Amino acid sequence: MNKNWTEAQSYCREHYSDLATAENMDDMNKLKDLMKSVGYYYIWIGLHRTSQDEWHWSSGDPVLYVNWGVNQPNGVVECASMLQGQWYDVQCSYTNTFICYNRSSQLVFVNQTKSWRDAQSYCRENHIDLVTVRNSIENQELERIIIDNQNYDDFVWMGLFRDSWQWSDQSDSSFRDWDKGEPNNYGGNENCVVSRSAQRHWNDIACNGQYPFICQKDKLVLIQQNMTWSEAKVYCKLHHVELVSVDSVEMQRSVENVVERASTESVWLGLIHFCCMNIVQLIWIGLQRTGQDEWHWSSGDSVLYVNWGVNQPNGGAECASMYRGQWHDVKCSYTNTFICYNRSSQLVFVNQMKSWRDAQSYCRENHVDLVTVRNQSENQELERIINVSQKYNEYVWMGLFRDSWQWSDQSDSSYRNWNTGEPNNAGGNENCAVIYHESQGKWNDIKCDLNIPFICQEDKLILIQQNLTWLESMGYCRQHHVDLVSVDSVEMQRRVGNVVKRASTESVWLGLHNFCSMNMWIWLNGEVVCYQNWAPGNGTAPEDCGLEWRKGAMESGGDHYWISLPESRKLNFICTN
Repeated sequence: MNKNWTEAQSYCREHYSDLATAENMDDMNKLKDLMKSVGYYYIWIGLHRTSQDEWHWSSGDPVLYVNWGVNQPNGVVECASMLQGQWYDVQCSYTNTFICYNRSSQLVFVNQTKSWRDAQSYCRENHIDLVTVRNSIENQELERIIIDNQNYDDFVWMGLFRDSWQWSDQSDSSFRDWDKGEPNNYGGNENCVVSRSAQRHWNDIACNGQYPFICQKDKLVLIQQNMTWSEAKVYCKLHHVELVSVDSVEMQRSVENVVERASTESVWLGLIHFCCMNIVQLIWIGLQRTGQDEWHWSSGDSVLYVNWGVNQPNGGAECASMYRGQWHDVKCSYTNTFICYNRSSQLVFVNQMKSWRDAQSYCRENHVDLVTVRNQSENQELERIINVSQKYNEYVWMGLFRDSWQWSDQSDSSYRNWNTGEPNNAGGNENCAVIYHESQGKWNDIKCDLNIPFICQEDKLILIQQNLTWLESMGYCRQHHVDLVSVDSVEMQRRVGNVVKRASTESVWLGLHNFCSMNMWIWLNGEVVCYQNWAPGNGTAPEDCGLEWRKGAMESGGDHYWISLPESRKLNFICTN
């Protein structure tokens, strides 16, 4: 069946979901295999040109963070590179070295000079894709790799490019697989895209050409039977995969299109009142018992959610494992597989000799507080900074002090990294803690009145004292920092509460928005609201979105409750860095 692009789009939307979208190389390989099986040379896909020129990542990830140099981008060229830690738009035909990432998300510096498209092809053939940068920490890691490879004063390609192409289903996928020399907009009217069977890459072409096409089926199936949530969950497990999860604005839109055909006023989603769901085989998790019969995460995070099996924990062992999605206490000497995770933080080394209390005061006056160490990654980062500062054979203060041991910033972290035999409270007055390089970064308790160097930590929360709407605030944060703040714990509520006291408006915007159709509050980082601090009458009842969408803000005074406000209200706001 041959149709022009517009006819093909209409046919697919009427009989299936839409023209085919490719979000990654796996999708593209499936399209290639399908074309090979039917023997067509040209086939329409759902990509067409728009009037809006936007920046995209080659990997398909959304652009949530930018770090452009002065007067960049200048709007002239379409590919991005890094020079001395900042981003510059550069002609795609120029040849530079480049950085790929592999299946383990590790970065690979390629010391070959190629054009941007050749670099993209190389990365896709030999690794996964050109590197994507999602936040300032990843940008610093990229800069470090470039310095290590002695290319700091040269342009280095990354996976950012600019184009005006949009998928027919309005998805955010920025995956592209152009043939060499394409798109060239030959004749000035090549505004639609075909996949060519010979080269198996894409070509822009006039939309009125008659070609075969590929439709994609919607993965959402509306079941017009009335069941309880549990019955619906079982039905989906038996006949399909799972009850639907709405994890993005794009998915919200897809679900809304489907539920319009429902015979009831509402339909079930796969959302249940737990903050996490874990279904895997028997593996270690980082939960361990203390002498006070309390459970703590090894990372130091608060235990806000538990999923114990029947009659668990039974008090007979000190470590926790997961078995078929539920948790069991098991002797720590047993051997199991396990799962780790990594995190980072921004630290400031202060090369002044002060007592612990004076160091604490200095940090609180000039930064936020003495450094807190919540997990092994942060401890290793602390050790690295000490090495760089050439204090590897000296004590360095951190924010741990003795009162049944509590962090200076009052955080709930239970992470500890004591050296063997420590803390020993020698002499009965060792009430503060140091990290000691010669013991591989292990900790020691020591008297608080000794004068030694220390490390402060910068707060990643930035109060912007400009009055903007919620959407303007989000755009500002994403352009200049990372995003509007998400408050997902008691600790984060306390930190944000300390910052909003300086606001010039009665409340400040948070990264919290409401999906009216399902009365659901979601953080911009994608998390469903588990921890809550709503003011009475806010956030719990269905919102009236007849006039405009509702967003979440925090009161600047009092108990810093959250309130629901129209998104057009102009307030101060808090960005994360």
